[in-house]
Amino acid sequence: MSVLNNLNFPRFRRDRACVDYVWFSENFSVIAGWISFPGVAHIGDIHLEFSDGDVNYQSQSITFPRADVERVFRGRFPSVSGFVACVSGISEISDAGRNIIIRSGEHAVRVTLESKKVIHRIETIHEMLELQSDLLVSMMGKFAQLEGAPKPPSEPIDFTPEGGADSKRDLVGLSDNQVAEYEALSELNIDLSTLRVSGLDSPGSDLLKEIVRNWRDCRIEFSGFDSEFYLECYPDIRAAGINPLLHYVLHGAQEGRIGSLPDDFSSFSNAGQVPYDPRKPNIAIATHESSATGAPLVSLNLAQVFSRNFNIFSIVIREAEIHGSFVESCSKMMSSLDLLPEEAVRQMLGRFFNGFKIDSLICNSVETFSVLKAASELGVPTVSLIHEFSEYTKPAGKIGRSIAFADSVVFPSRLLYQSAKRDLALLNGFDQEPNNVVIQPQGVLPVLPEGHGDALSVNELKLKLQCTDKTRVVVGAGFVQSRKGVDLFVHTAAMLDEVYGGDYRFVWVGDGYKPEADLQVSVWIKKQIEVNGLSDKVVFLGHQRNLDNVLELADAFFLSSRLDPFPNVVLDALQADLPIVCFENATGCAEFLVEHHADSYVVRYLDVKRAAEAIVDIFIRPDASRKTGRNRKLAADSLSFDGYCNRLLELVANAKRSVSEAKEVTQAIAERGLFDASFFKAPERVVDPLYYYVKTSQNGLKLGNPCPGFNTLEWLSQKHASVSGVPLYDHSVHSNNVGTHSVVLISGVGGVPEVKKIAVHLHLFYPDLAAQFSEYFSCLPDGYHLYVTYTDKIEENFIQRTFSNCGAGLVVLRLVENVGRDVTPFFSELSDELYLGGYDVVGHFHSKKSLSTSDKVGDRWRNYLLRNLIGSKEAATEILSCFNQSGVGLVFAEDMHAVDIGRNDEYARELCEAAGIEPPENVFIFPLGTMFWARPEALKPLWELRWEDFTPDEPLPYDGSHLHAVERLLPHVARSQNFKYTTVYARGTDW
Repeated sequence: MSVLNNLNFPRFRRDRACVDYVWFSENFSVIAGWISFPGVAHIGDIHLEFSDGDVNYQSQSITFPRADVERVFRGRFPSVSGFVACVSGISEISDAGRNIIIRSGEHAVRVTLESKKVIHRIETIHEMLELQSDLLVSMMGKFAQLEGAPKPPSEPIDFTPEGGADSKRDLVGLSDNQVAEYEALSELNIDLSTLRVSGLDSPGSDLLKEIVRNWRDCRIEFSGFDSEFYLECYPDIRAAGINPLLHYVLHGAQEGRIGSLPDDFSSFSNAGQVPYDPRKPNIAIATHESSATGAPLVSLNLAQVFSRNFNIFSIVIREAEIHGSFVESCSKMMSSLDLLPEEAVRQMLGRFFNGFKIDSLICNSVETFSVLKAASELGVPTVSLIHEFSEYTKPAGKIGRSIAFADSVVFPSRLLYQSAKRDLALLNGFDQEPNNVVIQPQGVLPVLPEGHGDALSVNELKLKLQCTDKTRVVVGAGFVQSRKGVDLFVHTAAMLDEVYGGDYRFVWVGDGYKPEADLQVSVWIKKQIEVNGLSDKVVFLGHQRNLDNVLELADAFFLSSRLDPFPNVVLDALQADLPIVCFENATGCAEFLVEHHADSYVVRYLDVKRAAEAIVDIFIRPDASRKTGRNRKLAADSLSFDGYCNRLLELVANAKRSVSEAKEVTQAIAERGLFDASFFKAPERVVDPLYYYVKTSQNGLKLGNPCPGFNTLEWLSQKHASVSGVPLYDHSVHSNNVGTHSVVLISGVGGVPEVKKIAVHLHLFYPDLAAQFSEYFSCLPDGYHLYVTYTDKIEENFIQRTFSNCGAGLVVLRLVENVGRDVTPFFSELSDELYLGGYDVVGHFHSKKSLSTSDKVGDRWRNYLLRNLIGSKEAATEILSCFNQSGVGLVFAEDMHAVDIGRNDEYARELCEAAGIEPPENVFIFPLGTMFWARPEALKPLWELRWEDFTPDEPLPYDGSHLHAVERLLPHVARSQNFKYTTVYARGTDW
């Protein structure tokens, strides 16, 4: 009887590390599983289950040291995440797709290989096993310690497959991984006649073999699949280096990934109910969802107003409860785009816009960014309406990117715009003032669709709320969530109970109050109401079909939100002539109410005591003055929705002109070959970096430098006349040379530096980086002098050994205190040696890591600087030859980022005053990371400073100190000593 029939083979998981099972018997043993993720010290807590005949044995946790496992697998088959170890007495091994069957006599075990990248054929497993047979025997020794377990074999088994090592090696020229891919594809029984493969130089007779060998260089198509589309849509697959065809047929389709853009996208598009009129222009309106909430209702009303003069094409990313109303107000609908990846959205919208000749787009809400970006890259004029605060919009930077891509951006208030500017600063690290922003409240919505919920009359509301004619009513509204400040609404009601003797109700209108299910907000609100004895004073009505009757009954509207852009309900309250109470700096409505002298009370941020006092003030007014007519008139005069629509159409016209100019400028720059796309730091997955540079420049943004030797901020600081708003284009029109400063493009052919006596200073705070610096320093001309400062005495011998063969004629180690980062050791501790030592040129380097920043930016930064300041033996001589030019006293790496002095202006002025030089007017070009080559005399004022006066204590801020200011001042100091500077750049490098 087969033991396999009597056993279940459990899969055990703990925190992403798992083992399928372990089999052990007198005849054979199997270990099957996959290695835990990097950073875990051990493959730990592995449950073992094995059997001998009909008896099962189970063990407790057995741990194999990760170092031992990595010793077996390191450097081999990097895409393998599974491993199988087989020991003793195996009579047959067969490969059945994802399963490997191992037999010994009548016993059999099925081993399932798990791989995140590709399935490997059985020979790969054998090769692994042959690597470290001693480790396998050691593992078996651990199993043998279990009670009842037989002894492991004393010698490892020959794992050569039956028929010899080359029995399956008829696929000449394929690697092990490719063979595994070939066999996996073969087992899928793909009809090869349906495959279309383009891009192969000389297709062979075996199409699958050519696919697994050349998929990176060709395009594979069949029904429902396009390899180019698949890799473009799913950057995770591209980055992992996985064969897209194999991934799609094995995993992608099951995961819900799409293989190609459908020829017929009727599942995403359908006709609207407004007849199409070919005499009208076409405009698209995008919204993130078709719900009865703020921004979507604005979209719905825009469609209904614009349909008088336009054919409306609605784009709804996610369908919701009033989707039918959106269909009724447009001629064509595209929806459910949330089901598509970004590239698919771009391609589908390209067909949509081109097929229907849509000439402009209004994107309502930052949550339509995917549509906005796609349209912008397709050259469609765009207007973005942003109603969100950046504080709760994720991922960070989304609002900033919307400002960058849109032709015009509309915020309902300055408060939201200031929030957006903070988000915009994330794009390049400093404050900017875009010129494509307009402040315009949206106006009172003329149409509200009949939604779900009750439609209680005033009398029914009085009965439900148990109100009399003397009962005062305060209304709040919105979905119950923390941002809406429902707890503050209740807290204010509690405070009112202490200072107001009359009868009152606080009525909240909106869904979401579910204390029996909502443990985030509702359950605590209920407790707050009960503890304060407000069960008869605070009422949750739920969603109402409209607010008219509720507002008619109310005496005041209280916007208790912590952050709320410019909610429609406030406009409804104004139109109902209700006095309004809200918090300062919590809503865009606050500034509008104050500036327009509305009947309102704007109290200190989240000050519920003042809010309660304001509400009491409203309650005690005489009946005749409770509603003055002021707010109703304000709504009619300043919040006309038709006026809002007319303003948007003006912005659409401006956007059309802007896009037309951008296309002309882009073409002109491209024809002149001025732009360097590999140098310019465009965001990931931008289709055309040059067009993005032109568009963002037109919008007044400085998001990077377009080519080596041209610094955008430096050019703008020189107050050149700008015609197009694109600095590179305007400069090229008025100047024959494209550049704002001297730059040397490193060719790698080498040079003959005239400087002979060279010193290098390295501040080595992180000794683990010593080997990298030693390797780069070995590229410098032989005989240079190396000075290494370090802060930990225990590392001295290690540092001495590491730099013993780096080509230096002299190595000096200096133990220093951990103060002043790399700057004080260079300018103070070593001033006698470096400044007065008679060197022609000194280099300054340090072990940059930037642990406070994410994405290993410190490593990227350091690697970039080393490649551009040393690079190779040939590059190093070329870089040092920059000093052959007359007057050059400072050489540093070119930077593609547009950066200003940051928070260092005051510190720079103090340093300049102490050094006896005039402070700079501006600073845009400087040695990033404070790494450079310099003639000592070019930096004389800094050598002669009293650095003890300018050495702050740790920890230092990310920016803003005397040490950060030194980095910005170096070119200015060199110029003050009558020296010039030049930058250097190795093409293809970035950070």
